[in-house]
Amino acid sequence: MYFNSVYVSSSLFIAVIWCLLTFCTPSIKAVNYCYTCRSRGSSTGDCGDPFHWNHTTLSQGSQMKPVELSPCPSGWCGKIIEGKDNDPIQATERLCLLRPPADQIERCSDTIFESRTERLFMCFCRGNLCNGSTSMINRSHLAFAGLFTLMNLIVNYCHH
Repeated sequence: MYFNSVYVSSSLFIAVIWCLLTFCTPSIKAVNYCYTCRSRGSSTGDCGDPFHWNHTTLSQGSQMKPVELSPCPSGWCGKIIEGKDNDPIQATERLCLLRPPADQIERCSDTIFESRTERLFMCFCRGNLCNGSTSMINRSHLAFAGLFTLMNLIVNYCHH
């Protein structure tokens, strides 16, 4: 019985350390990258959603690609959608942000960006190639949910 509790305790300890190292430590890379592209319309655009590019597909094949991996010193990437849903000339742009949003919060919302006069839909995210996904969910929330679940398991185990 003692062996089983030591084994389970050490396994939980290793799992907690792994979660902390995986989700809560900053990246070792000095510079993050962002997808950079702009396209208009769903039939001709490679920049819109669904976004079919990733680091592997961009590393293979020809040099002429509509999407690039650009170094981003600020670490903040963005995705801009101009135009209404189902608009045949809706434009999508993915880019590196020169500065983070003033409140340093990852989100998607209607906003006014740079010198544009009309509102557009924009997503802000921090991290390597974070502006590639359709939903651009906040990965830190997933990390905390995982840690909370793991800590709940530990507490429940200790009470038995």
